Amino acid sequence: MKTQIGIWLDQKQAFLIAFLNGEKTVKTISSSIENFHVVGGARSKTPYGPMDVVSEKKSLERHKHQLSEYFQQIMTTVKDADELYLFGPADTKLKLLDAINKNKTLTFVVRKTETADSMTEGQMIAQVRKTFGLKQV
Repeated sequence: MKTQIGIWLDQKQAFLIAFLNGEKTVKTISSSIENFHVVGGARSKTPYGPMDVVSEKKSLERHKHQLSEYFQQIMTTVKDADELYLFGPADTKLKLLDAINKNKTLTFVVRKTETADSMTEGQMIAQVRKTFGLKQV
């Protein structure tokens, strides 16, 4: 029997809804991505003097690495799946899809990727069942 997994994700957490032989499993993966708010620099003591510049490069690079670790954790968890369904708000699901496509060792098929609003766990399960054509129990 196929292992079919639906993943609802945003940058805070991912809900993995897996179906294997009709058995449903729900797992949550929390991300360790920090919420970056770059604050501006400070004025010098001389009037109309130069301002200190805050480099966003360092924080953006750190965010990129944290996102990569989050995706690696998700891909490690679903590596034995046959089919995958990605859904959720924003573009995090598309970034995960890019990471999956770049990883040549993964053998599963991404069946569908779509935008979905915030959902309850029951709504997520129903959406995954509908996508994979599974019967409601």
